[in-house]
Amino acid sequence: MNFTEEQLKTIEEMGSLFYFARQIAVVLEVDPYEFELLIQSETPPAFSSYMKGWYESDIKIRRTTLQAAINGSTPSLQMIENYKNK
Repeated sequence: MNFTEEQLKTIEEMGSLFYFARQIAVVLEVDPYEFELLIQSETPPAFSSYMKGWYESDIKIRRTTLQAAINGSTPSLQMIENYKNK
């Protein structure tokens, strides 16, 4: 599958919001099965765009969680411990 820059930006944005590949395929109007296979096989550039968005949001969440833990949030402390033990 070939994607335009606009489609790759959509993949990245939706990845950053933790959408599943099937949901992204619907928005892109491509075959959901083929798109899922593409993501599962880690084929660039679609996979790279998806994971870039996913990781950027994950980093933000972890930073926010860490700051909350530093400020004394017990649930955040537990989440940080879970991250460390993965």
